[in-house]
Amino acid sequence: MKLFAKQRTVGLEFDEGTIRGVEIITKGGHSTVSSFAQVPLPETAVRDGLIFDQKEVITALEQLWLKGKFRTREVVTGVSNQGVIIRFAQFPKVTPNRLDSMVRFQAQEHLPVPLDSIVLDYDVIGTKSDGEREMLEILLVAGQRAMLDGFLQVLNGARLRPKEIEVIPLTLLRFLKKEQTHQVVAIIDIANGLSNMVIADALKPRLARMMPSGLRPAEKLVAATREEASGFDADSDEHRQFVSSIQATIGFYQSHKEARPVEKILLSGKGSQVKGLAAGLEHILRLPCSVVKPLECLKLRINGIQAADLTEYSVAAGLACRSWE
Repeated sequence: MKLFAKQRTVGLEFDEGTIRGVEIITKGGHSTVSSFAQVPLPETAVRDGLIFDQKEVITALEQLWLKGKFRTREVVTGVSNQGVIIRFAQFPKVTPNRLDSMVRFQAQEHLPVPLDSIVLDYDVIGTKSDGEREMLEILLVAGQRAMLDGFLQVLNGARLRPKEIEVIPLTLLRFLKKEQTHQVVAIIDIANGLSNMVIADALKPRLARMMPSGLRPAEKLVAATREEASGFDADSDEHRQFVSSIQATIGFYQSHKEARPVEKILLSGKGSQVKGLAAGLEHILRLPCSVVKPLECLKLRINGIQAADLTEYSVAAGLACRSWE
């Protein structure tokens, strides 16, 4: 038996035009980023969070392992597409040994697709009373089997060993800090393709959305140097659409009777590096807005790598951390 043996995991993010990977080593309660890398994908290989060209993606994964010099083939990846369903529901409080059967029996009432066509998971996020009895607040997460099989086929084709497949909006919860325990925070990850948003109250998810970014691909938004970046123009159609999506999501959440107002916005992902974006959103939404620092939020060490370079790898790093929770 080895005490404090090293555990390695690579978090994988499949984005339009790019695959990103972050390898994390965990030993003795400490986690360290040992390597990270990204490789390009043909624009048509991954679209709207779905894999359309398995052969190209497998080839890109093989290139990613060579470029990143990753030393493990155990991976955690995330999904965010039309095949993912997230619902918040309430169920009568029952004993723990009856919970699983009750949720799976009643889940169909809350989902728009047949249960035999999905993989279902759930989490208890709280309790509340409806005046007569105590209820469990349940987060339901469903992924269409055909969509998940496509990801598994690609990972197996690249000789990788998937440990978990996680829903990306929920990955963003790892960026919350202890000092935000009593706050309502909206976290938005802006990738090349879809953006993901989750609103958390006291660290618990209350609303999760996948939405078009409304921005041009991040590579076109961020120039070779920050000084040359095109910047955030609140009057452009794309940025207006992006801001409107955020406003609509926050408005929908706050329309619920018991919802507390959102107090802060956190940005992550490559799109968060757009010059002036955080300040622009802060001005328009009248809410404090800042960019996530993955190393600080995830309590990661790093071996001789520029920490600033990890910003666009936020999701991949968050996914890698899933393996040791």
